[in-house]
Amino acid sequence: MIQSSRLQQRKLQHGKEMVIAVKKSSKKVILAVVIVLGILVLDAWRSGKIKWYTLDEQEMSQTASDTKSVKITKQTSSRQKKQKKVRVLLSTTGFTSLYHDKVCVSGTKGLQVRKGNHKVTYSAKEQVTFLVKEDGKDSRDKITIQPKDGGKITVHSIKRQDRTPSYRGEITLLPKKNGFLVKGLFDVNPKLKGVAVRGIVIRMTDELPAFLQEHDIQIAALTLPKQYAKEMADFLVDHGIRAIWNFAHTDLHLPEDVIIENVHLSESLMQLSYNISRYSREHK
Repeated sequence: MIQSSRLQQRKLQHGKEMVIAVKKSSKKVILAVVIVLGILVLDAWRSGKIKWYTLDEQEMSQTASDTKSVKITKQTSSRQKKQKKVRVLLSTTGFTSLYHDKVCVSGTKGLQVRKGNHKVTYSAKEQVTFLVKEDGKDSRDKITIQPKDGGKITVHSIKRQDRTPSYRGEITLLPKKNGFLVKGLFDVNPKLKGVAVRGIVIRMTDELPAFLQEHDIQIAALTLPKQYAKEMADFLVDHGIRAIWNFAHTDLHLPEDVIIENVHLSESLMQLSYNISRYSREHK
């Protein structure tokens, strides 16, 4: 209070002197605090309450390594506790389809194959092939393939970047259900090339000849403008197609040995609309 009143008097008389006096007073206070803290730390060190440690470069490196290894161990342990089965669908070569006509596998340390109630063991690197049709009939049994002694399963019937892939874990082969299987989609729009629709990659029409030669295709569906329908139908017939499902807005006339079903969506929609109107009139 006494010091404050003196500073106030100085302020009234000499403004500059007041500022200087405050600055000098602040420095003295800070210096006094530092000196007091230094004395306290020194007393604590002498009494053994504070100990100083030094680490050389090797010890610091070792400490950092130990800390890192502990963190990795904890993360690994946490992942092992949360580990669950993850199922991944394996596509054919080029990721063109999820359905395989045949599957050829081998095990780096052998395989155990279960099909229904039957279990067969195969030696290391022995290849075994599973076909969609066995003895002329569709295979309907679920097949489970497991590697022996923690080995890997090599799938020889597919390629990944021109290599034969190998996988850990088991592989399950599931038969397709009854119905129709779409094997390929084709378009002339280059912007659609490579786009996948429910696991099937869209190809360009110039790939059709090679595709039809490689696959056993029975039915082709046409969904294109009517001015191109006849040309495409003739092309398909020349490449072995004997059944066409035609959605183009025109009737196709093809050789007698080619089965064709012309579908007129607009007429079907008009018929549906007429049936709705008739039902409303009859049930007023």
